[in-house]
Amino acid sequence: METDTKTEILTAEEKKLYRKAKKRVRMKIHAMIFFLVCLILWLLWFFLFRGSDLDAGIRNFCLGLTLIWAIVVYFHYLIVYKWGKHYVEKELKSLRKGEQVQQETTIENSDNQDIEQ
Repeated sequence: METDTKTEILTAEEKKLYRKAKKRVRMKIHAMIFFLVCLILWLLWFFLFRGSDLDAGIRNFCLGLTLIWAIVVYFHYLIVYKWGKHYVEKELKSLRKGEQVQQETTIENSDNQDIEQ
């Protein structure tokens, strides 16, 4: 029976690690797409539009897109690598506390029923 419990725990831990790895891979893919798209946009501006009538508009568009998307990628990084762990631990602590209160209530109710009988 103990080995089944250990297997279930390892499986749960492996699932947790898999989800964490999946989030990190998605973050890395997001960062690479950001880098490649911004690189292509800036190269297009440099070789096709620099010095033309559209220069200022396209440059401002590329700059705005790069800055906004960089902020999004930065927050994605923070959520995956920094904040995610804190919020998960906080939620686990809350769930454990709720479970402990529920167990104590169950024990008290069974004690009260024993006393009444």
